[in-house]
Amino acid sequence: MSALVREFVAEKVKIEKKKVRNKKKVKKMSGVEALLAMAKEAQQIDKKYGSDYPTDLSANHEHYLYGVPKRKVNK
Repeated sequence: MSALVREFVAEKVKIEKKKVRNKKKVKKMSGVEALLAMAKEAQQIDKKYGSDYPTDLSANHEHYLYGVPKRKVNK
């Protein structure tokens, strides 16, 4: 599963780099810069459309995927 996630992220980073290069004639982006650009775009989408996902998704993903009991999350 983790290999699939890494492969997916690598592919998305390549796509994002191409998008940014096509929009602006800039120097090559590092992987970190591309991830930051994707995060910024995700924030803009979230502001525009809102979100209805659980705020504890990263801590309790097993609960949402497999139904195991939720963990207590410190905020």
